[in-house]
Amino acid sequence: MRIPQLLTALLLLGMLANVPVAAQEVPIGWEMGLTPAPGSEETNFTLGENGEVGLSFWVRNDYDTNSITVTIEYDLPFSADVSGPDEVEVGAGDNETFTFTVKDVTVIDFDAGQSDDYEVEGRLASLGSVPAPAPDVDNDNEGMLVIPHIVGLDLSLEDPSGASNAGTATELTAVVTNNGNAPDSVRVATVDDTCPLLEVSGEQALLGVSIAKGGTHTVNLTASASPSHPTKTCRIELSIQSQGDWNVGTLRTADSEEITLKIESEPVGGSGGGGSSSGDGDSDDGDEIISSNFAPLPIWLPLAALAGAAMLRRRD
Repeated sequence: MRIPQLLTALLLLGMLANVPVAAQEVPIGWEMGLTPAPGSEETNFTLGENGEVGLSFWVRNDYDTNSITVTIEYDLPFSADVSGPDEVEVGAGDNETFTFTVKDVTVIDFDAGQSDDYEVEGRLASLGSVPAPAPDVDNDNEGMLVIPHIVGLDLSLEDPSGASNAGTATELTAVVTNNGNAPDSVRVATVDDTCPLLEVSGEQALLGVSIAKGGTHTVNLTASASPSHPTKTCRIELSIQSQGDWNVGTLRTADSEEITLKIESEPVGGSGGGGSSSGDGDSDDGDEIISSNFAPLPIWLPLAALAGAAMLRRRD
């Protein structure tokens, strides 16, 4: 009984061995995609202040025996231009990455944080040396471009109309203009001058006032000279830092402006004729100058002359 069963089992195994194995499926096709931003899974990128940003996409060729040629088209917002390949070739079974640069965006013309979609489309042009028989497009490659915050606080400090007398105060007009692309304000204002007896105040009025895009903020500074201030030309420098810079951790000077202010000391005894007046002091000075040019004659010289003349007469 066991021998016939064994023979039957061997016969069945032989029959199974002769059944052809299904052919292994050969991968075909291709795919492309955008490379995410560093440290992110998103394909959103913020443009640089120069209106540029570098991006990349990848193309995978799943054909084992043929290379592929893919044409590339870019759809970009903000009137951007692009520097990148318009056609790529990928070898059989390869996966390659290609870079391109979005450029020539005038970011100052757009509001900070404004965003819009961009798209990179790939179209299979040929398989090996044979043109693609039918349209094969991959256009599911979208991301977002974001306008950066441009800080543009510009400072002007008007020169005084003339000199200032010691013991008086002079007003200086400071104007801050926001030439950036978002509302901003002055966070820090610093005044420096080269005259120890001059005090400049009022810069704190610049702080914390929101300035709209394209708007201005004007304040008056006061330069007070001590009554004992000598005649001297003083250099005054005002510098500001932006709240917008501070928010992103940039501690730079947004702008600075320098002017000069001449301080004139009051003449002793008050202002008057000054050097043009003729007083006792001036006369004394003149007498001293004149007398100092001639040495006084010895008192005995005239007496000696008289004695000599008398002796000559006696001899005669």
